[in-house]
Amino acid sequence: MARDSRRLGNLPLDQIGALVMDEAHWSAALTYRKLINQFSEKSPGLILGVTATPKRGDRVGLDNVFAEMVYHRHLEDLIESGHICPITGWQIHTETVLEGVHVRCGDFVVGELANPGQHTFP
Repeated sequence: MARDSRRLGNLPLDQIGALVMDEAHWSAALTYRKLINQFSEKSPGLILGVTATPKRGDRVGLDNVFAEMVYHRHLEDLIESGHICPITGWQIHTETVLEGVHVRCGDFVVGELANPGQHTFP
């Protein structure tokens, strides 16, 4: 909805009582902000965002979008209570050289990984 302004323009925002956003960590992006701003201007309704990853890679806080955080559980608490399994990490040693592959929001840029001709891979 946020990517297509025509769809957004056709919505009766003044008749919608709540905007519920899953993956709310995306809400700080300009496309989402446009949707949120238009909703806020035309509706007195509730805006609720839910996410399992409230910390963004670009360090933009969700407090710029939402008035308050009403519920939060720390990862350690969820593991301790049995809601999620303990974290296990493995380190795999390869001869792959990723020099020159950029990182965006904590992940390698997929398009650069998909084009091995641009990078050195032994």
